[in-house]
Amino acid sequence: MVRDDKIQAQLLGLVGFNQPTTTGYDIVDSTNLGSTSGLKFDGASFLVSIKNIKDNQEDIDISDADFNTLLSNMQKSVISDVVGKVTFGQSDHLQSINLYPFEKTFTDVLEISDRFIGFRIEPRHALNKLAVVSQIELAFDSAKTFNVYLFNSNLKGAIKTQQVITVAGQSVIQDIEWYLADDLDYKGGNFYLGYFEEDIGTAKPYRRNYDLASFGFESRCFYIDAGSIQHTDKVLDVSSFTNLTDTGGLNLILNVYKDYTEFVIRNKNKFAYIIQQSMAAKVLDLIKNSTRTNATETKTNENIEKIMTELHGFKTEHVYVQGIISKINRAIADLRKDFFYEPIISKATLQ
Repeated sequence: MVRDDKIQAQLLGLVGFNQPTTTGYDIVDSTNLGSTSGLKFDGASFLVSIKNIKDNQEDIDISDADFNTLLSNMQKSVISDVVGKVTFGQSDHLQSINLYPFEKTFTDVLEISDRFIGFRIEPRHALNKLAVVSQIELAFDSAKTFNVYLFNSNLKGAIKTQQVITVAGQSVIQDIEWYLADDLDYKGGNFYLGYFEEDIGTAKPYRRNYDLASFGFESRCFYIDAGSIQHTDKVLDVSSFTNLTDTGGLNLILNVYKDYTEFVIRNKNKFAYIIQQSMAAKVLDLIKNSTRTNATETKTNENIEKIMTELHGFKTEHVYVQGIISKINRAIADLRKDFFYEPIISKATLQ
């Protein structure tokens, strides 16, 4: 599993375009010029030029701003395609879990004060594991609207906030989509998911005191504990975390995945060459299939032959020119071996 939005945000600008010197085509903005790797898309093929892209894309009257948006979108598309090919076939879903699935009664309630009540979620220090909280279950004795928060211990403020509405005398399921993994603003630390007791007024959470109601399942890749935390103006004092035997009317339904997003981001320079070559293939395909009438001169038989040679290579008895597609496939195969090494099976005889 990879999160395309995070991948695209971090790898956009890994490779960039050169600013043309031709009048009327020197319109590339700083986002599309940037190249943190030092590689340029037009370095992959002489046909990969801003002029060829602009003259062969479909909108004859495209504005400079829209053209730069097109370039950025082409980059994002190539980035997602490359990362998808490198991580393809890697099993990603590890677990679906309802933390507290067993029957409960709706009779006894818990007393409240002014704490933060919820769960401490501690990753087991595996970079490629991701938990997604897909639903929250709430069990309170009154109808109440309040907020549920998600914190990371490396930041002061909440990273996510979701309004929830309880129904008196029964459980309510609230759909939610919160990712518990490293992000741009924080790395590592623990997550805290819950609510502030001061926000629920006179509503009270039901106790889990019937049969197996307090028995919870464990996540394979995260330690999850119910507890309370002291706070000042809704800034958590994580050192005050105290384990509780009850979850304070909260329950989590979550999924655990293998997630390669952060791994890719930390190794992004290894993708630069493949992204460069893949953009070249994308531009050559654009030229080859363009329906623009002003692209006719680009699509002469001679140039189509050049495009096909660039894409697929050329081989005679004495000459071999590797094509872009072959370069991409070989580079992807090498990177997959690097990232997902599989030892060779060997046989031995016991003496």
